[in-house]
Amino acid sequence: MTPIVALRGRMKEVHKPCDKKTALFYPEVDPESLALMSDYERKVARAQADLDRAAAKELCAACEVRLECLEFSLQAGELDHGIFGGLEAVERTRRMRAASRRLRRDTGQSGKESVIDLVMKLERTQAAEAEAAS
Repeated sequence: MTPIVALRGRMKEVHKPCDKKTALFYPEVDPESLALMSDYERKVARAQADLDRAAAKELCAACEVRLECLEFSLQAGELDHGIFGGLEAVERTRRMRAASRRLRRDTGQSGKESVIDLVMKLERTQAAEAEAAS
């Protein structure tokens, strides 16, 4: 069994609460639908997507497997859409790029696994600091 398949199975076990709210974790507004909407409808759709993103991130913040979920998304290449581990696609992409630049600068390495390891190390450090502060 590949690590991704094993991780996917683990995520299904621990993410039963998330499965019931799948749409909440994919709050993007379809550009084709937006083109057919009035200005008011577009504003409402974007506002709803913003509310959904905030609600999903709130659920993630309290989740016991937030870091595992984030690591899964990075390993599986889920960088284009959805909220995983409390981070939106653009946030995950930024972290991966920053970690890649840092690794190349500090060590000359830039392999995907090394980048993911650095992102996760930084996320675990932030989580520990946040827990200690509360």
